[in-house]
Amino acid sequence: MEQPSRRALLSTIVVGLAPIGSGCVDGQSPGTPTDSETTQSTPPPTASPTERKTTLSLGETATSSDGVTVTISEPQVRKIIYTPDVGGGTHKRPAGETNAQFLGFDVETAETEISSLEFTPVLDGTRTESKVYRTDFVPGQSTRLSLLVPVQAVESGAIEWTVSADEQYRWTLPDAVLTKLAKSPEFETEFSVPESIPRGDSFTASIDVTNTGDRDGRFLAVVLDQGAGSLPLVPKFTFPVSIGETVSRELSGEAVRTDSSEMTAIFDWGLERQTASFAVTD
Repeated sequence: MEQPSRRALLSTIVVGLAPIGSGCVDGQSPGTPTDSETTQSTPPPTASPTERKTTLSLGETATSSDGVTVTISEPQVRKIIYTPDVGGGTHKRPAGETNAQFLGFDVETAETEISSLEFTPVLDGTRTESKVYRTDFVPGQSTRLSLLVPVQAVESGAIEWTVSADEQYRWTLPDAVLTKLAKSPEFETEFSVPESIPRGDSFTASIDVTNTGDRDGRFLAVVLDQGAGSLPLVPKFTFPVSIGETVSRELSGEAVRTDSSEMTAIFDWGLERQTASFAVTD
């Protein structure tokens, strides 16, 4: 049998080898990237912004990423509050809502524009949009804020300070506050004035307040002079009223100084206003 020539044998070996740089490794076709090439060519994932969501206890201080500090304490539930934020007026008046009540709390911050701070009630994990009502604010000291919340039973609650979409701080509410959120006092009132009051004498009136709700509450009201806008005849007064109890009060206030022979008083307790007129005698 004839043996293949040396030249033919060398040709066969050369044909079976892949050209250098062809990229063909372990049977892969030219142009197919290797595992190491694929890993190196994949760009790293873009890092998402860091979220700052912190849960605090009442009395603890939160410091935002831009250096603003806020401390929340002393939460309390009230059916009626006294605030200048009613109707955009400058005079303080009682505020109230039929199917809601106010979650009040103290805020301590050095921020001069407290209206720039966003506070929201969080009930059972859900943020509840609410108007913020305030009392007097002194920069660097605490001020009283109140959030209007629905009357409903909840298992958990917090007050949230939102700095941005990625930065929030929550102060957990105690069980005693959550219990009050589930119930509400309801007040029925009677307001009366004398038939006449001598000019220059102190204004007098009487009220009866009955709590027909399902928890004890605190009543708050003011008596205004209808002829003088929002000027008080009897400044803000408040007292507790237990469930089913009727509380009677005699009111004595400012001197009657009108030049008219008749005067009308406005009894305002946030959820209702009643008027009563009386003669002014010399």
